[in-house]
Amino acid sequence: MAGKYDFWVDITSPPQVFFFTPIIKELVKKGYSVYVTVRDRGETVALAKKYLSNFSITGSDSPHSILKISKTVARTLALSLKVPDYDICLCSELPMGVAVSKIKRRRSLIFLDNDLKVYEPGMFQKLEVKVKTLSNYVIVPKVAVKSFGKVVPEEKIIHYDGYKEHISISIFRPDPSELNNIPFSEFVVIRPEALSAMYVREKKSIVPDLIKRFYRENVNVVYLPRKGDFEYLSKSFIKKYDNIFIPDGAVDGLNISYYAKAVLTGSGTMAREASLLGTTAVSFFPSKKLLAVDIDLISKKRLFHSRDVNEIINHVLSNWNKKRLPEFDVCKKIVKNLTEEITNHLDGA
Repeated sequence: MAGKYDFWVDITSPPQVFFFTPIIKELVKKGYSVYVTVRDRGETVALAKKYLSNFSITGSDSPHSILKISKTVARTLALSLKVPDYDICLCSELPMGVAVSKIKRRRSLIFLDNDLKVYEPGMFQKLEVKVKTLSNYVIVPKVAVKSFGKVVPEEKIIHYDGYKEHISISIFRPDPSELNNIPFSEFVVIRPEALSAMYVREKKSIVPDLIKRFYRENVNVVYLPRKGDFEYLSKSFIKKYDNIFIPDGAVDGLNISYYAKAVLTGSGTMAREASLLGTTAVSFFPSKKLLAVDIDLISKKRLFHSRDVNEIINHVLSNWNKKRLPEFDVCKKIVKNLTEEITNHLDGA
């Protein structure tokens, strides 16, 4: 589509494909034009090909800190030259879209829910937070308003009821055929810690110990690796255990989470998604400080957090057949309300 777009959406990680797809669909349904860019990171491009009809691939990521910074800067400059004219940018967590919008003198709305990142030390982290606050509006879950309000001007904060993951699962419907390639009828899902992330200080994974314990308990594991994580889960280790299955290529994380007996992850997204899908959810995020959204889910007994392998195994086994009803109706309502909020800022220009 030539000419000026109403919205530019910048997608930088696999979970953002699920998050932005329902928003994009709702915007297009309302008659707005949307230009989408995708960063080549992990399964992001593969998932985008599955869920989005049209997008442009720009830039990539690296697990190494120095390269990560240089690639971020390079991608921001490339986007400033490549992205066609638009009215409002929508992005999440990484504020490359905010920076480009400042260069182009366009408006931006950034979605945030990781309130831990805005308090992290380090020059690059502080710079990232500064760029985020340059956005015209910062959209956060209601339960995180107090935390973000310490660094983001109050007049810039827009909040919504629920969690970012409500939006991700709003258009999801279970499809058992997606499990045809999985060799187990019953299984748990494990996604490792994001040890290369700058806001993660601990650099030791508990995944090997979890797999060993599940093996002793005769529990099958569908393992969803992060790019380059064989450095702490070697191929020789995997060969020792016949209860591990690693899918080839990208998988539908929502579908596999829905049918799993439990989802265990070293970061928060998959655990929150699993919780809202009614599946037993465990976070072994490597920190005693947790996101406001995770604290809220824990208080509602929808999420279990621990770095103790014995505690985790006991929790999973004691909740083996305790599937809850998914929150599909709530998700649709949140997407509708949030999209109306977004379009109000365009139409009110």
